[in-house]
Amino acid sequence: MKHEHPFTGFYKETFVFLRSLETNNNKKWFEQHKNDYHEFLLNPLKSLVSDLSGFMLTIDPFFEVSPAVNRTISRIYRDTRFTKDKSPYKTTSWIIFKRPKKDWKNSPAYFIELSPDSYRFGMGFYSASPNTMRLFREAIARSRWSVSPMAIMSFWLPQIGDKGAIQPGTIICGQILWQSLNLAAILGPTQHER
Repeated sequence: MKHEHPFTGFYKETFVFLRSLETNNNKKWFEQHKNDYHEFLLNPLKSLVSDLSGFMLTIDPFFEVSPAVNRTISRIYRDTRFTKDKSPYKTTSWIIFKRPKKDWKNSPAYFIELSPDSYRFGMGFYSASPNTMRLFREAIARSRWSVSPMAIMSFWLPQIGDKGAIQPGTIICGQILWQSLNLAAILGPTQHER
């Protein structure tokens, strides 16, 4: 599903919204600023997912790439059932490219996260099995690459643009990791691929 607008960057207002939500984390404030959430946070995240989806499928054809909340985009609503913090909204938002739910823990996931005063990006395993991590470590040890595992990770290099906020940058791809370590062959097919 292609989002209708190309990604042109995040706005200053994106971070203003997140900072304001951090200090006004209540339903009344959020309902009054829901349009800001859509315009400055959710819609740019959808555009970013949409613009990156084709490229991410070259890394792993089984990645979820739908630009939708609870698929590739984090929910704004917090699950407060099992926590002492009853703040209803998350003040950090992210996108993630990963395999479908039942297969994703033993495959790398790629993410970009925005918080009120910063952003971060990377690649990693969320809850890989001991066997997956053993195979991963062995692959790194056998690799002809003379770089640390941190240098192998993929990330999106943002730039500061005319809007005064994060603009589209260069994609530095996890294909280095995927192709040089050949994780698909090392880890074997997931249940989804069998």
